[in-house]
Amino acid sequence: MLIEILSYISTKFKEQFGMGINEYINKFRIKKAKELLNTENYTLDTVSSMVGYTDSRTFIRIFKKYEDTTPGKYRKSSV
Repeated sequence: MLIEILSYISTKFKEQFGMGINEYINKFRIKKAKELLNTENYTLDTVSSMVGYTDSRTFIRIFKKYEDTTPGKYRKSSV
């Protein structure tokens, strides 16, 4: 029963937003991370934690997937 409910929610979410729930969450996190990288002088570990990643390596990998660059290079290029 629970699996059917989750499947239904996932399907409706994708219909509404054009992407899966995980992709939506990752894009939201990366958007917030970019704001922090542009305006604050937090370490990458701190930014990673602030946007909800428990592992900075995962944060860097996901950031690079969506932005085609690492968070460190992004920060340097946006200065």
